[in-house]
Amino acid sequence: MLLDINLPGDSGWSFLRSGALDTAGSPPVFVVSATAVPHSRLREFDCAGFLPKPFAVPTLIEIVERHHSEADGAEAPVPQGGLDAL
Repeated sequence: MLLDINLPGDSGWSFLRSGALDTAGSPPVFVVSATAVPHSRLREFDCAGFLPKPFAVPTLIEIVERHHSEADGAEAPVPQGGLDAL
């Protein structure tokens, strides 16, 4: 799931705080933002990674592939393009 932190009327952090994704089988959350997000904040909400805006589609594909490789226990290459994944 891509979650923009600066949602109209509320924030992505509020959405995560609401517990809407506390069920088993929830998708990994990748935070998207035009502003920097501290790693500690991403870990606080167990986010899978961070994707800075603007981003290119190949960068999005790379972060998803990296996450799946890590989940499968394979070692993935370090992503390029300003990606700041956990």
